Amino acid sequence: MSGKATPSLRQLERLAELIKRPLAVFFLPKPPREAPLPKDYRVSPERRGEFDRETLLAVRKTRRLQRLSRELLENQNKGVRPEIGAYSVTDDSHELGNRFRDEFGITDQVQKKWRDPYDAFNTLRGLIESRNIFVFQMHMPINDARGFVLVDELPAVIVVNSADQIEARVFTLVHELGHVLLRKTGINTPEAGLGRGRIDEVERWCNGFAAEFLVPGKLAKGEFSQHEDTLLEDETLRRISKSLKVSKSMLLVRMKDSGFIEHRELQSALGELRSRGLPPHGEGGFGETVERRVLRERGRRFVSLVAQNVEQGSLDYASAIDFLSIKLRDIDKVMAKASQ
Repeated sequence: MSGKATPSLRQLERLAELIKRPLAVFFLPKPPREAPLPKDYRVSPERRGEFDRETLLAVRKTRRLQRLSRELLENQNKGVRPEIGAYSVTDDSHELGNRFRDEFGITDQVQKKWRDPYDAFNTLRGLIESRNIFVFQMHMPINDARGFVLVDELPAVIVVNSADQIEARVFTLVHELGHVLLRKTGINTPEAGLGRGRIDEVERWCNGFAAEFLVPGKLAKGEFSQHEDTLLEDETLRRISKSLKVSKSMLLVRMKDSGFIEHRELQSALGELRSRGLPPHGEGGFGETVERRVLRERGRRFVSLVAQNVEQGSLDYASAIDFLSIKLRDIDKVMAKASQ
């Protein structure tokens, strides 16, 4: 190509839609700078560095939302750094899991009172967002990525795969919080790494943090000791999973960590679970209101900031509906829902 072609505006619009870029990109003096992809922490070495097109699009969308979040914060003279400490893999992940569980006010009784895993996810999401960390949900192929975190630029952003089983999303959310604590940008499949011996030390640390945060040792022993003779039976796993709002895979790993089952039993049980495939995930869709969809995808923190910027006069309605990917007729409902 000589670079001298003169496509029509309609052709440019079609090209922009195809490659998921704003039309304005074609009128820039040079291509915009692309931020590097998150480090690949997935457990499939044969696919290292290769991502599905939908996953790449999710990362690109998130980079934009990250930039917009920074603008919204700065418009209100708010800080952009995560309000949470920084640690390293030499720190004890289990001790930190317990510490942050206490800091977030999560007791055994509180956890068991959550209505269901969706309530657990939304509660934890709110607690994490209160530390100036944005949490988004986006659809990606499950086998390609279950979550990622961006902390190489500010503000810190966590993305959880909305196509995943909700119990697995709970684990991914806390695992990605571990990445924020380590200040390690990355894309991963946390649930798939459970019970595997050969995984990156960062992933092992974040799995340990999330496991102790969600099912601390004392709680694990108390739950498992009540069912010692039937721990590996489906009904027992289902009952404990329902009580604690965590995945069966994570419970099996905690059983091994607590000395209730052997390594071979863990591997056998995990293999059986994985062979069954993923159950329906209930991502939302038919019957879901616009305001519920936006809050699920963008999070209350982001939507509230948009509303505050509009009220302050630093953001017009046209920009607000673009930031939220909604129609003008829906903006009042969405912003009202965010303030509830």
